Amino acid sequence: MARAVSVFAAAAAAFVALAPAQARDVEVGVDRAATIRLEADAAAVIIGNPLIADVVAHDPRVLILTGRNFGATNIIALDAAGNQIFSTQVIVIDDSSARMTVHRGGARFSYLCTSTCQRDPMAGDQKEDFDNELDSRIKAIEAARDAGEE
Repeated sequence: MARAVSVFAAAAAAFVALAPAQARDVEVGVDRAATIRLEADAAAVIIGNPLIADVVAHDPRVLILTGRNFGATNIIALDAAGNQIFSTQVIVIDDSSARMTVHRGGARFSYLCTSTCQRDPMAGDQKEDFDNELDSRIKAIEAARDAGEE
């Protein structure tokens, strides 16, 4: 009987050792970054919904998480053998106390106010205004990327 218990205990310990790390929920603000440190090297990192958050590997054990839009998604990290080594839920909050929303008729406009107020379109704002601002930001990012490649 003692041998059966010790075999069971050894099997349970091995199972726990192979189980992926389940971290507490990670909370990050919209347009803010956070670091996640892994206990093992990651070969692949998957974000559930890239519209909510983005993640890049700084190195095999450090991930940089950026909040894109408020909501919830998840991150999974796999080792070189394809085993899950990390999994957590990501909660992106709109923590900007400087955000202001203006409603004009049926249209909504978002602003970020620090020393001055500037348009900061969010999902749900007037479509044409949101699309124009998004296009402008994409062009600025592409120009910066192209300048860095020269």
